[in-house]
Amino acid sequence: MKMNYTIAMALINNAALLLALSAVYEITYLIPTKYKRIRPVVSGMLIAGFCIAIMKVPLVLAPGIMYDARTILISTAALIFGNIPTGITVIVASLFRLATGGAGATPGLAIIFSSALIGLAWRHWLYPRSKKWNWLNIYLMSMTVHVVMLACMLLLPYPQNLIIISEIALPVLLIYPVAAILLSLLLLRQQEIRSYQKQLKESEARYSSYIENAPDGIAVIDETGKLIEVNEAAVKMTGFRKEQLLSMHFYDMIHHDFHDACRKMLKELFHTGSMSTELKYWRQDGPEGWMSVDAVRLSADRYLCFSSDITKRKKAEEDLVYLSNHDYLTGLYNRRFFENEIKTIDSKANLPLSYIAGDINGLKFINDVFGEAEGDRMIVQAAKILQNHVGEKAILARTGGDEFDILLPNTDLKTASEKINEIRKAFHEYNRNLANDGFHINLSFGMATKEYNGEEFAKVMKMAGTQMYQSKLLEKKSSHSAVLESIKAAMQENSYETKAHAERLINLSKKIAAKLNLEQWEKNHLILLATLHDIGKVGVSDRILNKPDKLDEEEWNEIKKHPEIGYRIAISSSELAPIADYILCHHERWDGKGYPQKIAGKEIPLLSRIISVVDAYDAMTQDRPYRKAIKRSDAIKEIKKNSGTQFDPEIVDVFLDCI
Repeated sequence: MKMNYTIAMALINNAALLLALSAVYEITYLIPTKYKRIRPVVSGMLIAGFCIAIMKVPLVLAPGIMYDARTILISTAALIFGNIPTGITVIVASLFRLATGGAGATPGLAIIFSSALIGLAWRHWLYPRSKKWNWLNIYLMSMTVHVVMLACMLLLPYPQNLIIISEIALPVLLIYPVAAILLSLLLLRQQEIRSYQKQLKESEARYSSYIENAPDGIAVIDETGKLIEVNEAAVKMTGFRKEQLLSMHFYDMIHHDFHDACRKMLKELFHTGSMSTELKYWRQDGPEGWMSVDAVRLSADRYLCFSSDITKRKKAEEDLVYLSNHDYLTGLYNRRFFENEIKTIDSKANLPLSYIAGDINGLKFINDVFGEAEGDRMIVQAAKILQNHVGEKAILARTGGDEFDILLPNTDLKTASEKINEIRKAFHEYNRNLANDGFHINLSFGMATKEYNGEEFAKVMKMAGTQMYQSKLLEKKSSHSAVLESIKAAMQENSYETKAHAERLINLSKKIAAKLNLEQWEKNHLILLATLHDIGKVGVSDRILNKPDKLDEEEWNEIKKHPEIGYRIAISSSELAPIADYILCHHERWDGKGYPQKIAGKEIPLLSRIISVVDAYDAMTQDRPYRKAIKRSDAIKEIKKNSGTQFDPEIVDVFLDCI
């Protein structure tokens, strides 16, 4: 079998026309994505047009028998473009070949259909499994197509078919597979490029979308630190408008205290390509905040910065550090800080070093009588007075519930003593302006000074502490007495707790005590109880005590707390402690329906049972804010009526004998 060079050149020229098929891919790619469903149809129409163009310039071997590159075109189109473009091309090419007619029409149709079927089969079953060897795969497909094409020529009359096969077999099997490989690889390369472009575009879209919708502030800066791009989160975080930010340098939004840190950060970023730090920044529409910044190099002169607002976290950290060194109630330094500071300040440079120990007198008593809120108020006020008078160089700390410690560097004993006198005068001035003596703030002080370097500061502190406690013992009794007198004065302010009321109860109680032959100490306690049984009412609101209308449930529950308040007051004072239990039980009932403990009968202390009767009688026969007094005879009837339920019947009988 010899190659006919005329036929070979004709086939080469015909195959060269196929290179125009690459334009199909480019043209269809221009169709917008939203119309992507019509791309296969457009591709099919364009490929069919190229196929007709090729079939119009065939190699004619005999009347009605012509050859062209349609086999390459159709099989490659099937392999690359798929079903719809191939189907359109097959229909158009078949109609054109039928219209051309001649002896080769039947083999021509067979070639068109076999080329399409082999190309599609390769696409769906063989080609996807072996993409690694594209050129070899395409060569095998093309050889198969053209062997089948030659076989289709057997449909021509004998012996013409064998003559034609012998003339074209060698050039077809040599030229057409190579042309198919070149065309297919060209189209595949275009396909890969477009795929990469699509992926890049999608990646850029995702990247842009991520940046714009990211919860953190994102900015792109150049090699000078100028802002080139910012997202919406950065706009919200800083409060600046986007156009404002894009006219700014990164420094412009950083707090001036952190400009050096910012320069160091940018220098590191430009040198290494990455950095991470935390900076304080300005908000355009509010106070400064804190941001964390992480940055990486994007290109030779572009850097991507990720910023998160960490103001709340930094505030929490600052608060944690503050609370670790400060007292939560007063804001002064705490014991932990004070003890650490002693290690720092105890040096030769600070000698003489004076130490003052202070302690609020009677704070526990105030807490027990008026509640911890009043005690806390007293501590806070004491801290303010101390802070205003210790001096700028002093280190003042609250080191315990009622304890304050002061360090005075470079201060001798005489100067420290003058400082204590100054502080005492400040407290005296504060107390002078208070109407109620019970709320006076008095501190006991002790002091000592470290004079030389070898002296142990622990001994200095011990000396000051001993001095302070000695002073406290002397002042404790007078402090308690002042508080007690203020409580009695507060009781006298209530219209129904007058001195006359107390005297009436004392007179009736004495008569009952005499009838019962009580011991003298019991009589003394009964007189004190008659005077102070309602001492707990100092802890109840005047609004409730003096309300002219009936009390609601919440107000009544508040009133019922006064025996317990009175008990706490009494038990805190050595003067009143003996009557504390009697105060607690003076509203208990014989039948167990009283308050606060609901005890009954003789479980109730005797003195409490006596006061219960005489107090009820006096209350009924005197005017109160919520009702008028009743007649003496009506009050006696009421006492008799409640004998054995509210009152001890034996006490009632004695009481009736007395009046």
